[in-house]
Amino acid sequence: MLKLGVKVVAALALFVGGGVLTTTNAQASAYKITSTETITPTPYYLTSYTKPRYAWDKTHTKKMTVLNFIYPYYDEYVVQKLTMRHNGKETAYFHLKTCYGTDLGYVTTDGFKQGYNPQGDEEIPYEVGVGNRPESKPHRQMINPTTKKAFAKAAKQIGEYDFYRTTKKMTFNVPFTAYTGFGDVKIPITLPAGTLIQGEANASGPAFFLDVGLLNQKILSPGYREGLWLPGGGIAIYNRKKMKNFKRVKRPAYLPKNESNGDFYSGGMTAMQYRGSLLSKQSVQITTDGYVEVRQNNPKDSDIVYHAKPVTSVKIKRTRIKGHTRYLYLAKKLKGFKTTKVRYKGKQQYRLALVNLQDTYETPPYDSEYDDMPYTVPSSYYGIMHLGGKTFYTPYGSIPYDLP
Repeated sequence: MLKLGVKVVAALALFVGGGVLTTTNAQASAYKITSTETITPTPYYLTSYTKPRYAWDKTHTKKMTVLNFIYPYYDEYVVQKLTMRHNGKETAYFHLKTCYGTDLGYVTTDGFKQGYNPQGDEEIPYEVGVGNRPESKPHRQMINPTTKKAFAKAAKQIGEYDFYRTTKKMTFNVPFTAYTGFGDVKIPITLPAGTLIQGEANASGPAFFLDVGLLNQKILSPGYREGLWLPGGGIAIYNRKKMKNFKRVKRPAYLPKNESNGDFYSGGMTAMQYRGSLLSKQSVQITTDGYVEVRQNNPKDSDIVYHAKPVTSVKIKRTRIKGHTRYLYLAKKLKGFKTTKVRYKGKQQYRLALVNLQDTYETPPYDSEYDDMPYTVPSSYYGIMHLGGKTFYTPYGSIPYDLP
């Protein structure tokens, strides 16, 4: 039986200068397309792969795809042949797409061979006309208020996450990915002793599953420096010796109850209704190791930017709970949020209020099929919060279900 769980993820900054026109070193060394030939979509495959290699966006500033996504078994389609100039040198590039028209980016032509991959299982033709489809418009998804009683019942079915504290410093190879989410690169990430992390013990065997992606940006900086993203961040540990270096602890007080992962998305009902097609302009992550991190997003971007390097990261020094409000004490003011000055010295000078409004919503269940076998996808749940005087929603999770 296959259990399904859906978790729902780099910001591209545009710098516009004014005044006197000057040529910077960055401008002089920028990549520039000097020729383009649009061709009939033609299959190509990668003949070798020895170290991380990427397809880029056309400005060569954003890594789009890690090419181990297609090596060694798959082929993709070349839709354009281009020449790019960089530092006075011209290089041949391919513009790659999947057979369904998904853009994989631009890559140098070396190592590619025309034709279907002989190691592949099937030859899938390119969908003619797929590139001419109109851009999908934002669409509203149904979501309804639910009662406290109904949500309390659902929360028991959703279950709870476990939390562990590391007892010694450890390093793990964590799979980061590129903008499209295709392919990955394993980058060493070090967890200092005392790191609090969300995890799950495998009931059917000796394994830990840890969500490294919910840790603070300092720990994840090796991946961010490579221009990569960590949308899931799950790693599995099968080494019994390493398992002993994690001590089970209580859920940290700064995280909301009801299985929120500490991820908040700006907006209320309307934002929840359009969550599948428009990003929230601002998102906040309270990390499992106790940081408040803020990201600014383009609503039309991919949801992977929810997992980009944050623009702000502030350590939580203390938490106090009063009713449905969590008071987070910070050493410095959180820019753009209402924070109350409570001390003039020390590491707890500012107080940030996280208020659970007790407004809960659910998506209606719906029927689907798998291998011609019908099944029902149960509801997902969301809650409305106020954080620093702003309205956000947070996912509470979905009721687990099995495919037939």
